[in-house]
Amino acid sequence: MVDLQEGPPPPPHAAASLLAEAMAYVDQAPQAGEAVRALVWSISVLAVDDIAYDVSHSDPAVPFSVFLGLHHPIGSTPAFRLAESLLHETMHLQLSLIENEVQLVRGAHHQAHSPWQRRPRPTQGLLHGLYVFRVIQDWLRTCMAEGLHQSDEAHARRRITEIDEECAELALLWSSTDLTDDGRTLAKALSD
Repeated sequence: MVDLQEGPPPPPHAAASLLAEAMAYVDQAPQAGEAVRALVWSISVLAVDDIAYDVSHSDPAVPFSVFLGLHHPIGSTPAFRLAESLLHETMHLQLSLIENEVQLVRGAHHQAHSPWQRRPRPTQGLLHGLYVFRVIQDWLRTCMAEGLHQSDEAHARRRITEIDEECAELALLWSSTDLTDDGRTLAKALSD
């Protein structure tokens, strides 16, 4: 399902076509494609005015739903960037479902600088970011191995480097007293 949140409605066939193209990129890593198909039941489209920024959102209170920004005119957002946004939000949904079964964070006593939001964030938010971006990094590497167009490959290389730099800022997240033993194990694995 595709809903419009703001701005003029895109032609439904254009939004559906762009999402299908993005999904083809996600499918280059079969497990990523399986995760999206299992966890995303509803996609709401958000209008985005600035081509330089990608917007996406998910909320554990709205399971199986993601909100993805499409630039106007539709099609001005490269499908590869849309694929990254889709996978990003899917991984937030996935980790939220895991947290329903396995306690990873026991408290919210500490906050640390988020390399993504450039402000203090609680441990749970940092763990989510670390998880999501490491999955994206693995997906980008798989896409590069499968072969990409030159502009997509340049984007992938840049993003892999950015993610390494950002995740390096959280190298000691695993030592947070807010994390359970399982949370520490996950954070350490994602930091190595």
